[in-house]
Amino acid sequence: MIDVAGRRMVLAVDATVAVGAGHAMRVLTLASAWRNLGGEAVAVGRIDLPFVARRYQDLGVTVQPGGDPTGDVLVVDRYDAAHRRTLGAENGSPLKVLVGDLPEAVPKGYDLVWNPNPYGSAALYPGFSGRVLAGAGFIAIREGLPKWQKRLDGDVIVTLGGGVPDQAMIRSFALLARLMPAERIAIAGHWAPPGCRAVSPDRLWAEAEAGKCLVTAAGGTAWEAAAVGVPMVVVVIADNQRLAFQWARASGVPGADAQSINSEGLAHQLRALIPAAMIAPALANGAGRVAAELARLVTSGRAA
Repeated sequence: MIDVAGRRMVLAVDATVAVGAGHAMRVLTLASAWRNLGGEAVAVGRIDLPFVARRYQDLGVTVQPGGDPTGDVLVVDRYDAAHRRTLGAENGSPLKVLVGDLPEAVPKGYDLVWNPNPYGSAALYPGFSGRVLAGAGFIAIREGLPKWQKRLDGDVIVTLGGGVPDQAMIRSFALLARLMPAERIAIAGHWAPPGCRAVSPDRLWAEAEAGKCLVTAAGGTAWEAAAVGVPMVVVVIADNQRLAFQWARASGVPGADAQSINSEGLAHQLRALIPAAMIAPALANGAGRVAAELARLVTSGRAA
């Protein structure tokens, strides 16, 4: 094992109502693996979501909004394209890592691209001459997740990320509760409509472990659901989730595209899909492999 004692990893990432929690949680998994190698880790973005902030504190990763983004390793996982370009071109960190989900041109200055999704591949980044870590061996899945208890009489658990969905989505789940009166529906977050039970996002996996199935946005939570082994239904709620949605559908998991139908149509579609919820192929955490590769580059001097 490579020792990176005293080496600093900086996470340029945010977790807000507008951005959600997924980006901050996956790079936190990487930072935790880095700390297991002896390194230090700090986040310099806005971590406003309380359950994400608690997770950072629990894993010993300091949050310094507006702090110095320079370290031995800079990990950039932000939506803002201009900010990504600026950090690539101007940041002085010896090793700069861009976290990406979609096909894109990589801005100048980045040494490595990490795609923490099972559908990832180097082919998504044409023209990039640096290293690409992507695919099923490099997924970020937090440690310590439970295994599903096969509770077919459990609740239907719903998670759509750390933010608050729009009113049309909330109406969909209010209608779903009326369409499925025999089911108990639990919403992870603070937006549960009448007929649904609200649960803290901190308790998502404790609830899903004993739940009947999981309805989730097509993002990083789907990878964690595959690790837990809980049957799921995936829902596209943003354009950047389409590749994840395609992977889940190709793996036999039923899904709905919330962007292509109205709130009533989504509710009726979910009513039909929930009884057909499926377990995705098992996935495992690959953040340790990513951290080990970054450690190798930093300690060998090849990051410069």
